[in-house]
Amino acid sequence: LKTVASKRLQLFMSDFSLERDSFSKFVRSAQLHSMALTSDSSENQILNLWISLESLVPSETKSDDVSNIEHIVASLIPFLNVGYVGRLLNNLVKDLLRWNSVATRTALRPVPGMKFIDKVAKLLALSQFDAERAALEASFQDFHLLRDRFTHFQSILSSPASVLTALEAHRLRLEWQIRRIYRTRNIIVHSGETPGYTRPLIEHTHDYLDTVLSTLAELASEPKSIYSVGQGFKFVELKYATYRQGLALKGLSFDVDNMDSLLFGR
Repeated sequence: LKTVASKRLQLFMSDFSLERDSFSKFVRSAQLHSMALTSDSSENQILNLWISLESLVPSETKSDDVSNIEHIVASLIPFLNVGYVGRLLNNLVKDLLRWNSVATRTALRPVPGMKFIDKVAKLLALSQFDAERAALEASFQDFHLLRDRFTHFQSILSSPASVLTALEAHRLRLEWQIRRIYRTRNIIVHSGETPGYTRPLIEHTHDYLDTVLSTLAELASEPKSIYSVGQGFKFVELKYATYRQGLALKGLSFDVDNMDSLLFGR
């Protein structure tokens, strides 16, 4: 296993394209993340995670009239929101297959798509699959929690405008959560006290940092799209803006041909 892991690491490093300064920043952030994972102290975890997250955000793009926390929030939102709907759908797919693989696969069989997530999105959003969707819903029987989630996703995917509404609601939650993490960090540093709600904030910060680090690693690997952390943040910012613009076109509705590009930004 060690040999396999070593070979994978060597392959990753040989393909990794970040310039020296950005590479050092990336590695330092990953090291702080690792330290947080191995620490038993909530204080050390939240402080290391915040430093790791904050140190990745490019300072050169910050305007003088914008506070540090506002800059951090604005820089992180594109990373955390651009794949939000995809992550939710992926979790739904896993739950559907875990609940009843046969019923799920049967309902998805006539739906076009390379992956289960593509098929489930079309099943939920497009009226031409009403019969298959109804059959799958009927099979839920007394599993009301799954039925409610299924209906909720159907509402989100009812139109590109509804997806935008969901993204905006998630953006507001993310902004509130990031600011709460920042305030908690300040409380610990300045007062030495650790709020009782710190543990769930640690989990959120782990998730945010994982998303940013994995996205940067993907962009800096073959086929290479970026050569610095700053380029990575700009790339994701532009990608997110383009994604939102596509969903915001007036009079647009989902169909079999445009759903993959509009919903998943492919």
